[in-house]
Amino acid sequence: MAGFTAVVGLSMASVAVAASSAITAAGSNFTMTADSMSYLFHVDPDTLDLFSDHFGGPTTDFVAPAAVDPNGWTDGLSNVRREFPDIGRSDYRLPAIHITHGDGSTVTRFEYQSHEIMDGKPTIPGLPATYGEAGDVSTIMVKMYDNYSDIGATLLYSVFPKYNAIARSFQITNNGTQTIEIERGASFSVDLPNIELEMLELQGDWASERKRVRHPVRYGETGFRSTTGYTSHLHNNFFALMSPTTTETTGEAWGFNLVWTGSFQAMAERFSNGFVRVLLGLNPLHSSIPVQPGETFYSPEAVGVYSSEGLGGMSRSFHDLYRNHLSRSQKTFSTRPVLLNSWEGLYFDYNATTIERVAKETSDLGISLFVNDDGWFGQNPYARLNDTAGLGDWTPNPNHFPKGLADYIDTVTDYSVANTSQGRELQFGLWFEPEMVNPNSTLYQEHPDWAMHSGNYPRTLTRNQLVLNVAMPEVQEFIISSVSNILDTANISYIKWDNNRGMHEMPSPATDYNYMLGMYRVLDNLTTRYPNILWEGCASGGGRFDAGILHYFPQSWTSDNNDAPNRLDIQMGTSLAYPMSSMGCHIGAVPYGLTNRTTSIYYRAHVALMCGSFGFELDPANLSPEEADAIPYILETWQNVNPIVISGSFYRLALPDETNWPAVQFISADGNTAVVFAFAQLAMVKPAAPPLRMQGLEAEAQYTSNLWNGTYSGATLMNSGVNLQWIIADYQSCQTPKKDTVYLSSEPGQPRPPAMPFNTLSVATAVTPSVIETYISHYLNRGPLRQKPTAHISYHEGLRLIRRFLDYSSQHSVEDLQAFTAQWVPAPTWVRTVDSEIAPQFLERAARLVQQQLGRRGLEKIGGKTWWQWRRPESPPLKAEWIEMKKDFNERKRLGTKVERVILYVHGGAYYFGSVDEHRYQMQRHARKLKARILAPRYRLAPQFPFPCGLYDCIATYLYLLQHFRPEQILFGGDSAGGGMVLSMLVVLRDQGCPLPAGTILLSPWVDLTHSFPSVAGDGGSDYIPPHGFHHKPSMAWPPPPSDEVRAVRKTTEQPPADALEMPDTSVSVSDDTKKSQADKNKIPGFGNNLSIMLDGNEVEMKEQIQMYAPNDLLAHPLVSPVMQPSLGGLPPMLIQVGDGELLRDEQLYLAHKAANPKAYPPSDAVLDEYDPRREFLNQFPPTNVQLQLWEDLCHVPHTLSFTRPAKYMYRSVAQFGAWALAHAQHKGIDIQNDDAISIISEGPEEGEDANASSTDVRQKRTPTPSESTKKMSKEEEAAGAVGKAGDPLPPFKDHMIRQRVTRHGVIYPLPPPSEIACLALDPASIGQIKPGPVRKWLAKRKENDVRFANDKKKVQKRRAKELAAGYDVLPGEIPPPTALVGRRRKGVVPEEKKRGKSWGLAMWSGWGSHHDEQTLDRQEKVESRHASVAGDRTVDPGADNAPPSRAGSSLTVPFGAGAGNLRSGRRVSGASSLASPWTQHERPRSPYRQVNDTGQANASASTPQLSAPNGLMSRRRGSSESTGLFPSRPVSALVPTTSAISPDSEKIPGSQNTYLDPSHSRPHNGVMAYPFKLRSPAMQSNLSTATLDSQPMSGASSVAGSGPVEMPAPEVEMPTTANTQQPQELDAQFVENSSGRANGLERVAVSPSSTTEARSAYPNHAGFVSPITLSDEHLVSPLDGLFSSPSAHQDPVFSNRTSLFGAVGADGMPIMPLLGSVSTYESHTSTDDARAALESVPPVPPLPPQDDLPAVSPIDEPKGGIPSPFKVRNPVNLHPTNGLVDQPRPDSVTVAPPAFAPAQPQDGGANETTTSAPFKLRNTAHVHPDSSSSRPFTPPHSDNERPRSRQTSAEEVANRAMTSLEQPSTENLPPNSNIVMPTVVPRRPTPSSPPQPTPRSERRVPLSRPSHGELKEKMLDRGAGGSLMGSSDRNVL
Repeated sequence: MAGFTAVVGLSMASVAVAASSAITAAGSNFTMTADSMSYLFHVDPDTLDLFSDHFGGPTTDFVAPAAVDPNGWTDGLSNVRREFPDIGRSDYRLPAIHITHGDGSTVTRFEYQSHEIMDGKPTIPGLPATYGEAGDVSTIMVKMYDNYSDIGATLLYSVFPKYNAIARSFQITNNGTQTIEIERGASFSVDLPNIELEMLELQGDWASERKRVRHPVRYGETGFRSTTGYTSHLHNNFFALMSPTTTETTGEAWGFNLVWTGSFQAMAERFSNGFVRVLLGLNPLHSSIPVQPGETFYSPEAVGVYSSEGLGGMSRSFHDLYRNHLSRSQKTFSTRPVLLNSWEGLYFDYNATTIERVAKETSDLGISLFVNDDGWFGQNPYARLNDTAGLGDWTPNPNHFPKGLADYIDTVTDYSVANTSQGRELQFGLWFEPEMVNPNSTLYQEHPDWAMHSGNYPRTLTRNQLVLNVAMPEVQEFIISSVSNILDTANISYIKWDNNRGMHEMPSPATDYNYMLGMYRVLDNLTTRYPNILWEGCASGGGRFDAGILHYFPQSWTSDNNDAPNRLDIQMGTSLAYPMSSMGCHIGAVPYGLTNRTTSIYYRAHVALMCGSFGFELDPANLSPEEADAIPYILETWQNVNPIVISGSFYRLALPDETNWPAVQFISADGNTAVVFAFAQLAMVKPAAPPLRMQGLEAEAQYTSNLWNGTYSGATLMNSGVNLQWIIADYQSCQTPKKDTVYLSSEPGQPRPPAMPFNTLSVATAVTPSVIETYISHYLNRGPLRQKPTAHISYHEGLRLIRRFLDYSSQHSVEDLQAFTAQWVPAPTWVRTVDSEIAPQFLERAARLVQQQLGRRGLEKIGGKTWWQWRRPESPPLKAEWIEMKKDFNERKRLGTKVERVILYVHGGAYYFGSVDEHRYQMQRHARKLKARILAPRYRLAPQFPFPCGLYDCIATYLYLLQHFRPEQILFGGDSAGGGMVLSMLVVLRDQGCPLPAGTILLSPWVDLTHSFPSVAGDGGSDYIPPHGFHHKPSMAWPPPPSDEVRAVRKTTEQPPADALEMPDTSVSVSDDTKKSQADKNKIPGFGNNLSIMLDGNEVEMKEQIQMYAPNDLLAHPLVSPVMQPSLGGLPPMLIQVGDGELLRDEQLYLAHKAANPKAYPPSDAVLDEYDPRREFLNQFPPTNVQLQLWEDLCHVPHTLSFTRPAKYMYRSVAQFGAWALAHAQHKGIDIQNDDAISIISEGPEEGEDANASSTDVRQKRTPTPSESTKKMSKEEEAAGAVGKAGDPLPPFKDHMIRQRVTRHGVIYPLPPPSEIACLALDPASIGQIKPGPVRKWLAKRKENDVRFANDKKKVQKRRAKELAAGYDVLPGEIPPPTALVGRRRKGVVPEEKKRGKSWGLAMWSGWGSHHDEQTLDRQEKVESRHASVAGDRTVDPGADNAPPSRAGSSLTVPFGAGAGNLRSGRRVSGASSLASPWTQHERPRSPYRQVNDTGQANASASTPQLSAPNGLMSRRRGSSESTGLFPSRPVSALVPTTSAISPDSEKIPGSQNTYLDPSHSRPHNGVMAYPFKLRSPAMQSNLSTATLDSQPMSGASSVAGSGPVEMPAPEVEMPTTANTQQPQELDAQFVENSSGRANGLERVAVSPSSTTEARSAYPNHAGFVSPITLSDEHLVSPLDGLFSSPSAHQDPVFSNRTSLFGAVGADGMPIMPLLGSVSTYESHTSTDDARAALESVPPVPPLPPQDDLPAVSPIDEPKGGIPSPFKVRNPVNLHPTNGLVDQPRPDSVTVAPPAFAPAQPQDGGANETTTSAPFKLRNTAHVHPDSSSSRPFTPPHSDNERPRSRQTSAEEVANRAMTSLEQPSTENLPPNSNIVMPTVVPRRPTPSSPPQPTPRSERRVPLSRPSHGELKEKMLDRGAGGSLMGSSDRNVL
């Protein structure tokens, strides 16, 4: 911002300098600066008046004013340029303000008092106005005061820099004791210097509106005004001043527009000194507005725009400003439906039969909206049969609709629209004229006083009607209720709001102003209440086409004149100020009634297509055959053009009043496409038509068109132009022989400069100016905004930035984009990150799960069972990043607690780009909100690593996570493609019997890669996802080679491999003849002979690969497109957040309902026959509980724009659901951040938070009074509340769903019922079928890329042919997809991966996204400083006044901070709060934490019968001490093969209870799974009785890093990794419960090598107890509650069998026996023999390298100080006798029990063989020196000639091993200590052999709480056969 020097000095009363703003103040000088405009004024030191200095092009300095001769009468104020001129002093010009005082005087003297500069823009109460946030607009409020009359004036200037616009208004406050009257008020007042000017105004009349009239501004007054009460047809409240030489493209122009619908006056007065005073405001004839003492008058707003690029630049500034910052409708940027209006086709001459016939013909033509115009209402005797009766009686006309309006509308909306891919139903619209009344009406007879009248004067009729006085509140309420009653009872999508006369006989001059206030209140109420309706304004055509109406309605009827030549002129004039998207135009019948003129339907169509709202106004029965045949072309043209008209830039190339060949042009928002409408009005032999010169193109870009061959540069088209070939005829449009619209596509042909490299600099350059202006505005405004909710970059700016980035990335290769998004991004200083490596054993277990899920046929489809396990040799096996807040980590460290909340988060990026670094700023927000830790896998990306590579990586990460956390502590989360990946993970885990997490968070999940849902066919105007899919510059990675190239190379070499895969062909072949059934199958990828679709009557075969994640034949696979799953039941509770404006909306809505009601939404029969032929999965699983949130207007994954207000509400909702899911799974309260205490969103009254917030939003945010809350309101009328605040419970699930529609202000409404959501009514057979709409867009973009990148494509083809000729490594039995990088190996080498760089551009983006978190953390510290301790639980006295209702058998706790703040006026009320009991509404202090509890929300779905889980799981009673911790929300199902089945030659180790060893291996097992350690001396295997089992010892920091569950190391401690330390594969210490009643109730178990005598000393009163366990009071770290809690049961603590996830556990900490269930895959076995055979035939896993080389499963805890416990126990020890639990096989299971190693049963009450002489250490032991007091870590022994191998070697071996077939591994290559690993196993129920032996209670050093044997038996029985006993502290051993 440039500086300046003040001309004068003045001591200011209140100076607020905001250097960050576009407004600056220095001394008495004020400067407002925009991109290409400056506005300057100053305070006169003598008079304290405001003087104008400059309004025009950019300037930085104040200059001395012009010298004017002071002599004569016109001295003083008449000779200066003033900002707010008053009346009665020495200024003889027209005033901006004229006030009549109580004593009749009119003199005023306003003097400067103070000013305030702010970012953003305040609203104007009750009036329409522009709006914007900090990054959009800055405002200065100048306060002035008349000390003589005690009247205050506030002037508001708001600068929109991007649009070179200033919005002005003023306020007058009466601080006196008498009423004053406002006689004149000009909202915009500025004095321009003595320059030559011309005025351009819009004149006209009915059917001839807004004709351009240009004339000079001469001496005196030049202006116009409206006295009709409305803006009117006669004048529009817009005008422009310009230089006489100004044209459309050059010269200065000033545009002025009043945001007002009433009477107005516009004036330019040139005075004797030459100064020109510009005034725009209220009409003085309709003013005299009284202002009582203490009241404030608010003027309408006026907008001024400056342009140095002629009238065209001025118009485009108005258009962009009004679309982005005036129109508030959610339809503003939406493609408008094509409609047919009944008026000119039928007028009043119709009945139900006639109108239904027209509606049916409308749908048959392919028109999607039918509008019933005038005549549908009125009751006898005032039925609306003509225009003389019925207005005001808004009930259906019985003569037209004897069955009622609703029945008629239902009939109409049942019609299917022809030529639509989804068979869309016809929409219905209705006409209203609510502000009018006929004297012949019931309303008028009952309320004649409601009609506008003046005393006893006669009431003048116009069109047989009177005006209702909408200034009266009762009239306003009548209109609102009348319209609402119709909308609430009928399926209406569109409203046309008409107004067919001006005002007469006003009661007073102020009536017009008050009428407008009342009308705006009505419009605000209805448009807010019904946001999904498309509202259109009308007033006998264009009588109220103004900016005031545009604020509420996104479009208005431009004129009643549909004659195309006249309309062309009208639309050109209207476009001076108003965007083309706001205009409506229809094709009428010919000859046209008003002009008797006949024009072709193409000419009429092209004129109408220029407008945002396009349609027909005729009777379809009267169309000629030629016209009917043209309609399909017209509709296709509309589909291509309308999105560009809605959001593109508009250029008037030639005007109809200046040339015979007018033309206009639109350029799309991305700049890639232009549309030209050109016309020839009258036939002319000579002269020739001038060339058509275009505007706004890129000079160096090449453009193609449908009207010429080849390409032309933008410079050629703009300077030379093209010559269109017109025939000699009247009224031609474009090239009439072709009857076509001119389309231009930007094409980088041969002359195009080379593309810039894809790096931070080039991306920044490409997205400039969006990046620069957005970032600078945000950065510079950070200071004043810290306490304001507008401290965020605007949503639209962020959306445009991402869209521009994706567009720029499409000009580069996939590898370039991958490398850019994978760059290193620094984490904020307050975020803690640690990288962890996923050990190979987890990858191998995950591979086994994927193989079993896919089955034999599935593996064949994907190309084999090993290629997808291969990784680059130079890369580590798999890494994942831990992310958490340092504050949370330090707090847990201080309190000695462990993390209990983990989110496994899978990032999105269409499966082929993105990274953890790029998404970290989003993940850290989730972590902060939930006080959780996030683990994010760095999974491999397509197309180099296609399906199932990424799925396999993510499953392995979860298996690693289960080593350290219980499932009920884990949440899954994912966005976009990551959400689809998460869903596929859940299905695999469910089907394979693995534990499922506590809940799932899906953010805009991509679940249908076939793009078969309707929303994908849209234009994506509200989204950043390219509507044509992702396309890139050709490279070796993408797209894959066409089949003809592969064949050509093979022919040349004459050595075609036998197993060669035919690659997709880039050509589109067309076949003539197919059967319908086969054609339907061909539409489903992978089901037919080929993937094909019918387009324009031809079958088009898709041979090119469409999606990068998977080949075409896999797109419908249920693991690729999860929406195709046979069932999504039986999964954890889900939150699914959907953006209403995103292309993927419909598939996400369908997904949510499918999960909650699996049987109601099955896939097609073809899919079921393929993947669930016996319908087992479809009927097997119970419904999943789903919270569905549809966020209005928002794009795909709005969380990406984390700095915007809607995203912050979404993050808050995610945290709320996550806390509930954890509370539901863990049966305890979950503390989360109290957003109200610290969030910027929550601070202050909502009315001041968002300029966008509507009055209805504010109304819904109040806490309703009892009277209000008991009112019966409609579903649409009453909001369900607002996005949840911390501590508020979720609403209950109804039919397993919480269905919410959320506004961008966080206000919640219920979703319409499923029956009203179109995508839920789709034929299941159509889901998964490719559709014409998306295919057309994809093909068009591919064709464009083929031309754009022709040279690049040739280079790639040559290189690929060369590689093919050289040959690739053969993968025996494997056929990877054509894009898989493993298929390009040659001699084991693959192309190098681009090096990972550092991206400061992404760091900047991450900084924007993280800024709110940083602010919030700062605020949190301040809040916590006011609270002495962290919020916890407190028990409420049942007798207290605020106690909640009691519950039997339980004590109630109330979380701190439940807050009564909601009761304050203006505070937000969440939807959950309104459902809470009254006691939660009081005494909720603003604590920094609140607690979320499960209050039984999921039980609300109990009315729907729960299906049995596959393993017979049964629901448990909540809160019972008998609960096993296994909940229906986390189902666990079937089992997998065991180690004993694979290694049947194993022998039992003497002295052990359940440990076995295969003679050929050194890794023992327990019959279920291999132990994570090896024999210490592998060579000494012959004598098993002397074998010693030991885990690998730790060294360095790693020896203490694992002392607790998973705390990350402190920054100063070197992280234990395989690179710097040898770590054991150990699991964390576990905890047992302490029954002493402490809050945490659990104590840490430490295993000591003490003798049995020493162990007994811990329990002196229990001689029978033998255990190597000692308990320490030092580590009270477990927060787990209620594990087998039974305080009264204290049995004899004999060390016996205990329970875990795997059933009974022996003394060695391992399960006793394999506990088998059924095998669950897609290919289910039909008998137990088949299952046994399957188990016995499972191939062993590939060999592992020696233990020394395996990377450790490294917990990431920080060492706790002191001597670490030398031993750890894997599972908790439940000290109670179980007396010989034996395995009872399930009836449907297969038991593999080799008799050679049946476990021995212990004797009751005493030591057994195992406990007395176990020859091995426990599950996670470390080697200990005899000197146990030493804290020095032990280092593993190595022989003299042996050194540990490097990590790189290990990684290479793992990579190579992944390519080895799993079926026949070579035994010679197996190392002696090979690990045998298995997937997760679920036990069946053990059965006790004898009753428990009670033991008297006695004192112990550490009392343990344990269940009795009977309680244990009851728990196991409650699980049902095959269930798992999984207590709240069980670890999930894999």
